[in-house]
Amino acid sequence: MKCTDISANDSYTAHAIANNTGEVGRAVDVSNGYAYVFKKGTTKKIRNWTYERGFKYEAIFMSPNYAHKMHAEGLWSPDSI
Repeated sequence: MKCTDISANDSYTAHAIANNTGEVGRAVDVSNGYAYVFKKGTTKKIRNWTYERGFKYEAIFMSPNYAHKMHAEGLWSPDSI
């Protein structure tokens, strides 16, 4: 995952989530406790156990690290099997 743009001096924490329906809000954590902090320009591989736990759909859960609204943009591609 790569953070290409973010509000000034902001950051967010991200981890992998997954489910079998593709519906928003019905996902479970498949990160095995791995979470990653992103700032503008940060690139990291997001570890996940989506396939190993039998899920069809994966997404990234992102949470701002500060108690205010922020804007972030980036790129993400799930792992290949």
